[in-house]
Amino acid sequence: MEIDLLSAASFAHGQPHDQYRWLRANDPCHFHPEPSGPGFWALTRYDDVRSIGRNPATFSSWPTMTIADRIALRCRAWASAAIHPASC
Repeated sequence: MEIDLLSAASFAHGQPHDQYRWLRANDPCHFHPEPSGPGFWALTRYDDVRSIGRNPATFSSWPTMTIADRIALRCRAWASAAIHPASC
């Protein structure tokens, strides 16, 4: 199965549950490459996510982790331009 968690097409009809299901069964700690970045780890099993989430001293992306919220970024840009759309 092709895994592409960066493609908008993967999310066109909601969450890509088929990809998540395959990852949980075959590659629960999946390294996902990024065309213009360092890549990221996709964890798909609850126990793994829970365990890692409780051990930030060992498992941390700090200080490099950034997940941009596009709506928030647009709202900040609009706010600085004194434009206030209803979505903010």
